[in-house]
Amino acid sequence: MLTSQLCSNPHCKRTSPGDGPTCRWHVRNYGSEEEPKHVTLCNACKINFDQGKYCPFCVQIYREKDPDSFDGKEWVGCDNRTCRRWVHVDCEIGAGNKVDSAAFYLCPSCRENAQELGDRKRPGRPAAQDQSAGTNHSNSDSTPMDVEQKPKVSLSVRNSRPRLQVDLSKLDTSSLKRYRRVYNLREVSGSCKEELIPAVARHFAAQVVEENETLLSFACFLKKQQNFAPSNIPHRIPRTAAK
Repeated sequence: MLTSQLCSNPHCKRTSPGDGPTCRWHVRNYGSEEEPKHVTLCNACKINFDQGKYCPFCVQIYREKDPDSFDGKEWVGCDNRTCRRWVHVDCEIGAGNKVDSAAFYLCPSCRENAQELGDRKRPGRPAAQDQSAGTNHSNSDSTPMDVEQKPKVSLSVRNSRPRLQVDLSKLDTSSLKRYRRVYNLREVSGSCKEELIPAVARHFAAQVVEENETLLSFACFLKKQQNFAPSNIPHRIPRTAAK
């Protein structure tokens, strides 16, 4: 009796690799080269697996950026901006790791990479006195023209700006929860709409103000460059006058 192939994704369990004629089963390793752990995935789960959208412990694949309420379990997101992987809280606790929703969290892969990076940097790390001496020497040799000074935004300009008003009352609770998870708003512990709206509004307004300050600084820099431009351009004699 022949047994049909099943997708190794616990939330999928498909018996066929896909509907297209080119779909096939894919074997992936979610372990290490020394201790490989292979799984067989359908075509759709393989795509999400290659993008890192799976729990590294149970290989539960999620197809959304925010897996909240995807399989009825609690997930925690990696705070590394270049990773953003989600992991089951129960899987982390089952592996002997503590998970604090209010603390900075790194997934197992980022924790391993951070440890390896720290081990490589420790042997060749110079003494603190050498670093301070090198810094003082470089500062003494440099001139004001060598260092590019960024334009500063005066405090009076920042304080005089009106506070951005954001109306989020029309958003549903699920959208507010998703915003909280994506941007890791740790200060919000509740899940009701009344508690989520003020926190999301403050965070969104801060992002817009920061962008406006960056644009204002860039505009001041361009204005400063234009003021110094005529003195740096050599005087040229017109061709008609030279003849």
